[in-house]
Amino acid sequence: MSEKLDIIEKKIEGILNALRITTQVIADLHINNTSKKQNICYFCNTPGHWIQKCPEIPTEFQEYCIRCWRRGHFSKKCKYKGKMPVSPWMNEQEYQLFLEKCLKNESQQ
Repeated sequence: MSEKLDIIEKKIEGILNALRITTQVIADLHINNTSKKQNICYFCNTPGHWIQKCPEIPTEFQEYCIRCWRRGHFSKKCKYKGKMPVSPWMNEQEYQLFLEKCLKNESQQ
């Protein structure tokens, strides 16, 4: 009887160890995925800075909503539903080049 209990105890220990390892792996994956997503600029799709410090946005426009380019709110609360307007400091050609660069940045992540 004692031998059977020892075998069962060892199996339970093995299962618990496997669960601990699995839990740690899942936690590590979550931390890695979260930290990667948190540090990508929503404007230029480049990692390493937040939108408020985006080098693509001139300082005088960093307090503007990036969906409608108006002051008083940020994109999270923006009600604008149309096509994203050209950034006020760019002409149409510069804007198209910028969009291509953003798509390239996004595909490299």
